[in-house]
Amino acid sequence: TVERPMEINTESQMVASILAKKETVGATHVLLDIPVGTTAKIRSRAAAEKLAQLFRAVAEAVELRVEVVITETHGPIGCGIGPRLEALDVLAVLRREPAAPPDLREKSLYLAARLLEMTGAVAAPGGYHAAQAALDSGAAATAFDRIIAAQGPRSLPPEAPFRDVIPAPADGRIREIDCWEIARVAKHAGAPAHVAAGVRLLKTVGDVVTHGEPLFEIHAQSAAQLEFARAYAESCPDLIRFGF
Repeated sequence: TVERPMEINTESQMVASILAKKETVGATHVLLDIPVGTTAKIRSRAAAEKLAQLFRAVAEAVELRVEVVITETHGPIGCGIGPRLEALDVLAVLRREPAAPPDLREKSLYLAARLLEMTGAVAAPGGYHAAQAALDSGAAATAFDRIIAAQGPRSLPPEAPFRDVIPAPADGRIREIDCWEIARVAKHAGAPAHVAAGVRLLKTVGDVVTHGEPLFEIHAQSAAQLEFARAYAESCPDLIRFGF
C-alpha cells in the first residue's frame, strides 16, 4: 500500500513482477527493452547489463525464453505521458496517421522485428521488413482490432478538462528531455490514477524552438492538479535541456 506513494521499486521486485505476469498468462517468449540514459531509470550501460542478467537468470528458472535489448534514450518515446495520451500515440502509429510519432513507430518496428525473429516466425534478418509490411498494409491494425473485440471494446476516456501549455524559456535546440522529471510532472497532474491526465510533448529531442514557443501541454482532471503540475514543471530548470 505504500510502494507507489513512496516510489519503492527495487530491481528484484520489478523483475519478479514483470516475469510473473508473463508466466501467469502462459507466455513462452519475452522481449524486454531496457532504456538507458542520464535521466532514465537505468543510468548506465553497466547497470543495464546487470539488470539484464537478473532477468535472464530468473527467466531460466521459470522456463521462459527471454531476450533483452538495451536502447539509448535522451527523452520519452512518443508524445504522450499518461494512459490516455500514450494510448493515442499507439493508435496513431497503428492507424498510420500522418502525425503519428516517428520515434514510437521506429522503436515499435525494431522491437517487433526482434520478437518475430526470436520466435522463429521470420528468419533473420527479415524481421524489420515483415513488421514494416504488417504495419503499412494495415494488417497490424486489423489484428489489434480483433484483440480489442475479443476482450470487449471500451471507448477512450474524454480529454482532461484542464490543460495548460508550458513555453520555451529561451531559443535553442532541444538536446535532452528529463524522463524522470517529465514523468513527475504527469504524476503531479494526476496520472496514472486519472487516466486522461498527463503531459503531451509538443516538441521533442532535436527540435529547434524559439523563446515562448509551446514545449509541452499539461492535462489535468482539476484546476488544483493543473496548478500543482505547472508549479512543479516551472521549478525544474533542467526539465528540458538545450544544446548540441
